[in-house]
Amino acid sequence: ETPVVETPVVEEPVVEVPTTPVVQAIQLTSSTDDYEGTAGNDAYAGNNSASGAVGTLSGTDAIADASATDADSLAIDLHAAWTGFSTGSVSGVETIEITNASSGALNFSTAGITGATTYDIDASAANVTLSALTGMVDIDYTGAGKTVTFTAGYTASSIVATGSQTDTQKLTVENAGTADTSATGDANNAKVVTVDIDYVEAFDIVSNGEANTLDLSGSANASSFTISGAATTEIQNVAAATSFDASAATGNVIATLTSAAADKLATIKTGEGDDSVTVAGNDITTRATISGDAGDDTLTIISGTDTIAPTMSGFETITLSDPTATGGFMLSMSAVTDVTDIKVSAGAMNGNATFINMPSSDITLTTTGAVTGNTISADTAGAVTVDVNAAAAATASAATTSALTFDNAS
Repeated sequence: ETPVVETPVVEEPVVEVPTTPVVQAIQLTSSTDDYEGTAGNDAYAGNNSASGAVGTLSGTDAIADASATDADSLAIDLHAAWTGFSTGSVSGVETIEITNASSGALNFSTAGITGATTYDIDASAANVTLSALTGMVDIDYTGAGKTVTFTAGYTASSIVATGSQTDTQKLTVENAGTADTSATGDANNAKVVTVDIDYVEAFDIVSNGEANTLDLSGSANASSFTISGAATTEIQNVAAATSFDASAATGNVIATLTSAAADKLATIKTGEGDDSVTVAGNDITTRATISGDAGDDTLTIISGTDTIAPTMSGFETITLSDPTATGGFMLSMSAVTDVTDIKVSAGAMNGNATFINMPSSDITLTTTGAVTGNTISADTAGAVTVDVNAAAAATASAATTSALTFDNAS
């Protein structure tokens, strides 16, 4: 007999197709609401009442979502200040979206909200501030291009205030202030958003849109600042800065770091744009790391009295500003590359300005107006082009300049 050959049955593997989480849209009502979230991405929406109107968000509402794998949201149109949940609460909703629907600045108290990871604030109509935060959250802030103060208040009993960990505030901004459009030499005309966030030690700022200008003087506990994004970004008044890293920024960065503490500023980095950084000479550590990237970058030093020897690259121009503050300032350039221009602003120098160990590459030294009082010295093996400028054409014949000395110049 011919044996029967059985054909093996090939089982097709079962391919599990991942399911897209269902978005469940839930509109709050004017009555007391009590919702338990689903495993999907629940999207709640409501508004608080203005005077004489009926709102759908109440301090007695309760929203609870126990799922840790979804992305829930609560969108609130704010018509009046919100003082928080009283007997109600919100838990497990990851994103709280707050839109100021009024014409005046309003505060939103986060009392009664737990488990939120992001507050998304639309302040394009009028400013919004946050209070009663008990845990670290990310903040997305869209402004109105105006001068305002944005406050996010962590409570004194929060882990942010009491813990020993380093708290990094992620702050994503768009249209927060405006860029400076003034002519050279005129007063800065930028609209500025002052950021007041206490207890955080570091900032991770993402700068989106066209331009953002932030004053960080109200965030006095922060010492480390990271900047990224494609917008033109101006940073002012970083009171305790030890590190400023904008190497991930692709837009122009203008950083005024002159309020840092003496001998504490150890790291300065910029990114792909045409960047400008202003520092006080006495605030830079002796061997600070200073690096630029692509673009035409300028480091302006309010001269001071210290001797510094930074490791520096990527900055094409060094400007000594306010010569009246110079009392024997010395810059050792043994570890400095890429500098092609050194400028000294007009003024009466109270001490000598000395550049030593300069690279062998050619450098142009420019005095932008009458610089008087003491000596500007440069020790270089390269060629030095000197451009002595009067303060203005009308006074060119009367302009004077300090003594210039050059050692080893070719």
